[in-house]
Amino acid sequence: MNKQVENVSAALQDEKQKFYDINSDDFFNYVTEPIIITDSFGLIEYLNNYSASFSVKLSLNVNIFEIFPNFNECDLLNDNGIIRENNQFETTFKEDGFTKKYLLVKIIKLKKKKFLFFLTDITQKKMVEKVHKDFVSNVSHELRSPLTSLIGFLEVLRSEKEIPHDMRNRFLSIMDEESKRMNRLVDDLLTLSRVEVEENNQNFVSISIIPLIQQVIDSLKIKCVQKNIRIKQVTQITDNFINRRVMGISDEIVTVFVNLIENAIKYGFEDTDINIKFSEPKINLLKIEISNSGEFISERHLSRLTERFYRIDKARSRAVGGTGLGLAIVKHILLRHKSEFDISSTIKGVNTFSVIFKTI
Repeated sequence: MNKQVENVSAALQDEKQKFYDINSDDFFNYVTEPIIITDSFGLIEYLNNYSASFSVKLSLNVNIFEIFPNFNECDLLNDNGIIRENNQFETTFKEDGFTKKYLLVKIIKLKKKKFLFFLTDITQKKMVEKVHKDFVSNVSHELRSPLTSLIGFLEVLRSEKEIPHDMRNRFLSIMDEESKRMNRLVDDLLTLSRVEVEENNQNFVSISIIPLIQQVIDSLKIKCVQKNIRIKQVTQITDNFINRRVMGISDEIVTVFVNLIENAIKYGFEDTDINIKFSEPKINLLKIEISNSGEFISERHLSRLTERFYRIDKARSRAVGGTGLGLAIVKHILLRHKSEFDISSTIKGVNTFSVIFKTI
């Protein structure tokens, strides 16, 4: 009996040794990150399959410190030029001299004076961290401005006992506008945060999309009165269009078209039309185009309009009540719904916001 146990134990140890054998390509080639094995001086002796797609510079019998010169800056070698044990650090790498990648590098000492380099691409993580940092900075700036204004006027009203009636009313009017601006900003921030938090929560239902958009159009017509702007549906709504349905969340789709049509009203010229067009570019696709007549938007601005807090003209945006978050919200919702979004502008100032849904 003891002999049988010893035989089984020996067999298990043999399989374990095979599993951990660094010369076994099968194990490392399943890993979708670069795995490199070098000698104690950094000369590359092994690369897994993913290494070739990660960098064309990686090849056998080349010193890893020549390919990744930033590694030397991390003090990886001891006084004898031999790699130190169990290092972990972050560094950068440029494949073509322009595209910067951020890497997390782990170095593990193996048997026979070999070293395993495990490289993880953390570029996306770093970009997300930067976006979050910029977002917090932008939010702080956007909130600080109206808060400073409110505090300043409150101090004047409290310290000055006799303020002319018309001046007091002007101060109160500005304070009212600034407080509403803060409220709009907080509302948009909460909407954006909710969309991001629920990004993977796919509680979609079948929605009749055209009637939903028509309800939004009807609800916003009152906002056109002051600028004498007219909202027109330039497409004849046939039964074919009415029956078009998409999978999604009604409230979020309403938010998309409220933002797009409100934008068209805010930035459209007085006494002009907002045209809304429906079309089917392909089977099972529905395209909605919202066009207004406003100022021409140059190419350099078009690609950035969906960035948080990006404004072409900050003063004008604030004057019409913009928070700089509306199109960012639209983009996030449409991405979640796997829908396409495009913005175009002609020299004549016809600005068109296009959404393409997959229909069911």
